[in-house]
Amino acid sequence: MTVYSHSRLRAFEDCPRKYWYNYIEKPDIERPDTIEAFLGKCVHEALEELYNQQMGGRLMSADELLAWYEAAWDKAWHDGIVIVSATFQAADYREVGRQSLLAYYRRYQPFNGSVTLGLETLVRLNLDGDGKYKMQGYIDRLGRQQNGTYEIHDYKTSRHLPTQAEADADRQLALYQIALADMWDDVREVDLIWHYVRFDQEIRSHRSAEQLQAVRQSCISLIDDIEARGTDATSFPTSPSNLCDWCDFRTICPAMRHAASLENLPPAQFKADDGVKLVDAWVALRDQRLGFQHQAEALGLQEEDIQKQVIQFAQQQGLEVVRGSSHQAQVRQELTLDCPKANDPRRLDFENALRRAGAWDAVSAVNPAKLLSLWRNTTSIPTADRALLSQFVAEQTDLAARLKKVHQRED
Repeated sequence: MTVYSHSRLRAFEDCPRKYWYNYIEKPDIERPDTIEAFLGKCVHEALEELYNQQMGGRLMSADELLAWYEAAWDKAWHDGIVIVSATFQAADYREVGRQSLLAYYRRYQPFNGSVTLGLETLVRLNLDGDGKYKMQGYIDRLGRQQNGTYEIHDYKTSRHLPTQAEADADRQLALYQIALADMWDDVREVDLIWHYVRFDQEIRSHRSAEQLQAVRQSCISLIDDIEARGTDATSFPTSPSNLCDWCDFRTICPAMRHAASLENLPPAQFKADDGVKLVDAWVALRDQRLGFQHQAEALGLQEEDIQKQVIQFAQQQGLEVVRGSSHQAQVRQELTLDCPKANDPRRLDFENALRRAGAWDAVSAVNPAKLLSLWRNTTSIPTADRALLSQFVAEQTDLAARLKKVHQRED
């Protein structure tokens, strides 16, 4: 089975289609560097050099650390680095790194709170103990205090400072703690430590054996879900969110491709796009219908007609999202199961078939979503019982479109 990582699981959680692009199809597309990623890389490398020097018996001065950071920035900088913000320039981000490193240095010098055991340390773990579910990751800095407590350090240059509750629910460093227990026999106490260097803030978390076991089980369940989907793109649907604006695959994704193709068009060309015109027409008709209730029925028919045209356009273009001026039309195919309702004479036989298949407890009062999930997982219901259930359920695909307000892209 595939060796997973926290970032790989996170990609699937953020958007299954993003996971499919990144780890299954692997399209040959340009992936531009962002200023945020570049800043994080330079700060991480500077801190790695600081502790490398310390492990060699030499303490860098603050000025030396900043000089090393400046040189690393200049050496790696290139004009292709993308800065989305209209407010901040490269020099502003560079200064953020300088101030973050200086604050870190002042807080922790002379850096003797723990012995550094490793930097960018690769750790591997078996979630189930049998080697079926494997994961790996890299620890920014691994340390050990004099009392034997291990420390897992992670450096963040993010503009978001999480709450303690969010840190306590973090999966990544908890997985690293699980891996440590397989590396040394004396691992008893472990401090999980995040350094949000932009804020000069340290957040610590501790996990019980029960919490670590819960992390194991949740990862196993997530991996089972991914593995059961196979490799077909239809098993990895898009999950549009604010993260789409920073996705490497937005120019080819059916949920973002249309919007991405319009980004740099002059206003006249933007308005002339067929998809924009269709969505704008739909929005205008919808707003008119809502504003004049006495014309609702007639306008509703017109809206249905334009909606059908939007669906037809999306199908012809292979899109899931059609962009308009202020709205976008989401066109999704949803697979449902048509099964006997409460007043259907076959209802009792259907429920008995579910009980025999061992699926009744999972779907309870025939929860459609749970039933669909069980039905699509071909290993969850025995073949004979599946054949019995097939008398009552039938797969059907519903195609519909809905409007969603387009928000301005945030920095």
